[in-house]
Amino acid sequence: MIKGGDFNCVLSQTDCTGNINYSKALDRVVRGFDLTDVWETIPLRAIYTHYTLHGAARLDRMYLSPKLRNRKMGVETVMAAFTDHLAVCLRITLDAPILRRVRGRWKMNVSLLDDTIFKGQLQQELLQWRQQERKYLDMITWWVNYVKIKIRYMFINEGKERVRTEVMNKNFYYACIYDVQDPIQHRKPLD
Repeated sequence: MIKGGDFNCVLSQTDCTGNINYSKALDRVVRGFDLTDVWETIPLRAIYTHYTLHGAARLDRMYLSPKLRNRKMGVETVMAAFTDHLAVCLRITLDAPILRRVRGRWKMNVSLLDDTIFKGQLQQELLQWRQQERKYLDMITWWVNYVKIKIRYMFINEGKERVRTEVMNKNFYYACIYDVQDPIQHRKPLD
């Protein structure tokens, strides 16, 4: 069992720097299921997940059942762009079967047709593909054996490029967030 979330409470004074918001209900759940706090192995280091002008607290918590305690590989907090709390990242090993991925059917991403630039490129390509039509017995053979393959290739490449751009943008913005969090650690030396 893994129990985690933003509990908006603490179980001890070491979990906060200001006023304590102790929860008897959370304490009963943790004791009742014999759960272990993922940070329990590092009692000397104060870890907080939410900071305010008045203090800091570890409101975001994760607990493990006894069977998962020995599988914990590590835990850390990281800045997250979508919340005012730090995200808690737990690394754990699991005995999972190796899944073999089978190539599925390709489905055209029709939302690309809403992009006027891509639509214009597709129209230009279609004009060039029409020049190949005379090399085929009929229009249907040309469409099936030539145009459909070209359309699929074009849509796949455009989708890959957009995913690549999105990942690069996300990495850039997360790097900015990390630099704000710890500018000295992430600063590159000047040449």
